Amino acid sequence: MPTTKMPTTFNSVNSILENDKSALADLLQHIRRLQTLDRELSTCLGQPLAGHCCVANMTDDMLVLRADTSAWAAKIRYLTPNILEHVRRECQLPSLKSIRIRVFPKQSEPQKQKSTGPGITAQTSNYLEQAAVSTSDPDLRTRFLKLAKLNKS
Repeated sequence: MPTTKMPTTFNSVNSILENDKSALADLLQHIRRLQTLDRELSTCLGQPLAGHCCVANMTDDMLVLRADTSAWAAKIRYLTPNILEHVRRECQLPSLKSIRIRVFPKQSEPQKQKSTGPGITAQTSNYLEQAAVSTSDPDLRTRFLKLAKLNKS
């Protein structure tokens, strides 16, 4: 039975990522560049705009921003000349020519919906209890009391 020879050394993830010829190294460099741009964008915009906008991508001459809503995108579009100047200066990107703003709502966790079952007011519940007491039919009394318990307040 032939035996498989195990390599004597393993490449660490860092050494693979830091290899200049690797596609992963290019991707890591691009991610770091986007993170730097995002920090500069936050500095330029300030709050509350920075909380609703982030860098989505960067090509040779275009910066793509993501805004939560069209309303935030409109406010950011108004500031585009200032953002462009700031990023060119602070990130040493003189070749940057344009900014594109895309609207992508933040993904939020699904909210638990409240029960939409039947409910009645306290006043209606009191009327039903009074009706239950005043009726001589035991079946109707039971139904009135059951309905009176639907009061959610």
